[in-house]
Amino acid sequence: MSSKFINIKTIHIISWGAYLTFLIFFFTGMFSFEIAIYRALQMATLHAILFYFNSFVLMPRLMDKRKYTFYFLSLMVLIIAALGILYIVDFQLKPMGNFFPEGRDVKRIFNNELRDIHDGKRQMDSVLLWRSTMRNFSSIFAVILVSIVYRMFYQKILDEKKDVALRNENLLSEMKFLKSQVNPHFLFNALNNIYTLVHLKQDGAAVMLMKLSDMLRYMLYECNDEWVPLKKEIFYINNYIELQQLKTEQTQNIVTNFYETVEGTLIPPLLLIPFVENSFKHSRIVDIEKGWITMQLSSSEELIQFKITNNIPSIPMAKDATEGIGLENVKRRLELLYPDKYELKIDKTSTEYSVELNLF
Repeated sequence: MSSKFINIKTIHIISWGAYLTFLIFFFTGMFSFEIAIYRALQMATLHAILFYFNSFVLMPRLMDKRKYTFYFLSLMVLIIAALGILYIVDFQLKPMGNFFPEGRDVKRIFNNELRDIHDGKRQMDSVLLWRSTMRNFSSIFAVILVSIVYRMFYQKILDEKKDVALRNENLLSEMKFLKSQVNPHFLFNALNNIYTLVHLKQDGAAVMLMKLSDMLRYMLYECNDEWVPLKKEIFYINNYIELQQLKTEQTQNIVTNFYETVEGTLIPPLLLIPFVENSFKHSRIVDIEKGWITMQLSSSEELIQFKITNNIPSIPMAKDATEGIGLENVKRRLELLYPDKYELKIDKTSTEYSVELNLF
């Protein structure tokens, strides 16, 4: 990365060096070589200040934040200040004599030559001042325009690099997340329960085996996409709930309200399942008679809403080493996929635990 920055700096140095050389040749046709150097140096320096100040101060702080009025007012003040500086440097200040050979008075030479080039007049009249001001204004305005174009391309490159970095990081995060979702305990329990159904020659064994197959296919193949239809995520959660029901002969107290009001709504795969798993785990709905879980999911053109609530047993369960990892993975994915466009609320009381997720 350091070599890239060096290359960018080198390009800037070469560009300003070429611009300074151009100005020297330009002013040589009007003044002596010494005055041309002086004029080119002060103009190139001022233009460089204007260029970088607009590109890296005004635009990021005002233009990018849509403070357009303040931005254009600041540009006007900047242009007027630059014109004033050029006037003062050209006609009012006396440059350092030892900068040029024999310590000659550059201000005196510069003013004399300016007077001589305008129809042989010996004094700088208002017409010459006006032309000088317009020439300076044109050059300043051109530099401002170039700096705006440069900033736009520069920001576009930064955004593309950031987007690539986010996609790569998101890919790695998703891979880790998907691996964490292949819970061997869940798979073994599901297979054992299905085996029991097969052994007892229950009709539901084939159906449950097909549901488990659908879940594995979804996890291993369809979840390779960055976004999946919301209805597929709902289908996966419903299969998960039905497989969990196999752990007990009693009908579990699970209430689900899943409906998709906008057809074709997309969501990152397996984004919601960690909340569902946590509810089954911490409610101990399989072990206690009064355990319960409620889930709600809906979507509109502007919002996806998911809420899940479960009971908290009076006897707390023992913590395991992996507790909290799934939730942290979800939070990380939300930061990557929904920057400043999601709202996650987690509430816990002595009797219940609820999670509400809003995706904008």
